[in-house]
Amino acid sequence: TRGDDVSQILYMMGARPVWEAGSGRVIGVEVIPLAERSFPRLDVTVRASGLLRDAFPNLMELIDRATRMIAALAEPAEVNPLARNVACDAADLVRAGVPPEDAARRASFRVFSDRPGTYGAGVNHLLESGDWRTAADIADVYVRWGGYAYGEGVHGRSGHDDFRRRLGRLDATLKVQDSREHDILSGDDPNAYQGGMNAAVRALAGRDAASYSGDSSDPRRPKVRTTAEEARFVFRTRVLNPRWIEGMKRHGFKGAGDLARQVELACQWDATSGILDDWQYREMAETYAFAPVMRDFLKAHNPYALHEIAERLLEAISRGLWEAPGDARAGLEALLLDAEGDIEDAVMEDRGVGN
Repeated sequence: TRGDDVSQILYMMGARPVWEAGSGRVIGVEVIPLAERSFPRLDVTVRASGLLRDAFPNLMELIDRATRMIAALAEPAEVNPLARNVACDAADLVRAGVPPEDAARRASFRVFSDRPGTYGAGVNHLLESGDWRTAADIADVYVRWGGYAYGEGVHGRSGHDDFRRRLGRLDATLKVQDSREHDILSGDDPNAYQGGMNAAVRALAGRDAASYSGDSSDPRRPKVRTTAEEARFVFRTRVLNPRWIEGMKRHGFKGAGDLARQVELACQWDATSGILDDWQYREMAETYAFAPVMRDFLKAHNPYALHEIAERLLEAISRGLWEAPGDARAGLEALLLDAEGDIEDAVMEDRGVGN
């Protein structure tokens, strides 16, 4: 995001980059004095992607340096909860038998990512398979995939217990989008990372974190919405937009598959973060499954896509995500059976088998 995320992380903690005169390079980090702050120094936990880990290890080290710099300040806990948390965690680790120096380093870990050489958050694969029951299952995958600490002198150190402790303390999650060419429903990564974090907080803290989506596509007018508000915005502007849908339909088989994928991604976000309302499920069902023109298009170009749409919406009903489907359940069940018949006919035709 062209540095937007890193800038916010540093500012929330109460630090800022030091720029080299002439070159414009960041050569360090410094503390923002309390007199220049309008809110306390926040304790920020970072779940970095494998791409950021490989391309910008210097930025991960910069965040780690800022964290330890802020944690070393002798300031009251009410204005520096980061220092308070690091001190408390270090003391707990020492009491558990961890050597003091190692305890202090572990307590300061705030940057986590995948094990070196691996990528992803794992949550998307779990949700696609349907092999989960509760937020605890999602949290387990999220921690196992992302529980490796990074920073100065630390590259992929196993820190699953430390990551789990950080997640259990979070009050809010945030991800910034710097372009409207993509959004939180454009792919499964936004939900795998931020949605997975939301589910982990619910499982480990026993409560929901406030979840926010930043929009810095116009740097002059940045916006921050709750993730539920962002989902409603994307539904209005794209998911239920007839012009966007017609554009997808021009791509035939591929467009049909992408429409089915859109329904799947929306359901995945609701599974991790509970951001969809029943009306959004109803509108997806009416638009993507029950509308005669859409149903005819999917049956003609990609019956597998129609099957996937019906299956995902029925899964949302069975998991209690879509709480009051009314007669939509029966309609989707009939549609699923109809799609299975169309798929079987298509397979038999491909094999040259007659009726």
